[in-house]
Amino acid sequence: MRPTPAQARLLRALDQYPYVRVLWNGRQAELIGPQSWKVDKQLRQAGIRVKSATVRAVTGQGWMEEDEPGSNAYTISQAGREALEGLEPDDFRSAVPMMTAEDVKLALRRQFSPPNWFYAEEVHLTDWETRRLDVLALLLADDPMVSPAHPLSVWAFEVKVSRADFIAEVSDRAKSRLAWTVANYFSFAAPAGLILPHELPDGAGLFEVHGRGRVVMAIRPRYTRADPPDWKFIGALMRAHLREA
Repeated sequence: MRPTPAQARLLRALDQYPYVRVLWNGRQAELIGPQSWKVDKQLRQAGIRVKSATVRAVTGQGWMEEDEPGSNAYTISQAGREALEGLEPDDFRSAVPMMTAEDVKLALRRQFSPPNWFYAEEVHLTDWETRRLDVLALLLADDPMVSPAHPLSVWAFEVKVSRADFIAEVSDRAKSRLAWTVANYFSFAAPAGLILPHELPDGAGLFEVHGRGRVVMAIRPRYTRADPPDWKFIGALMRAHLREA
């Protein structure tokens, strides 16, 4: 897997400045090293932004490693240097997003609409107060787009509009594991071309949003026998639905 532009810039900075470290405790990240105005200025000019999602993805790929076990101070690994090899100048530049998360959700909202679907966004599950699912849709009647599908099956969608966000999710997998506890089908929904099929976690599907909001099921998700819905789940689904009403 290739680094995203943000990840590539971070790895390049760590490669160019061996005395700079990323201090990472699993939640917050910051650059540490000699208090050199010149280095700080060069890092800012290089577009280095140490975000938790970027660091989580980079460490998940093994591109950074701890100086010493338990130090929480990370530097580039040999695998990270190998990931930099062959990158072109354009690989370090972030493209301007052509589609927002709201654009993708709007396309899903139109595609998975009544009477065939019950649709809800930002579903916060009671047992996971800090976790939410971007979109949940309940299949009420046959829909040619997903046919054949189990009746009354639950479809979960994770919306991604950036490579960095997608790679962080694939490295962490917490949200996809959560989705499979309540949903029969789990898929990513993203602008067309953002996610390559071979990058998907095993069993996950891919719905691509094309120009003018056309939704295409590029990769069909695998059916999973989820836990039967309980009142907590039904309540979370109804709360999310009522927020949109």
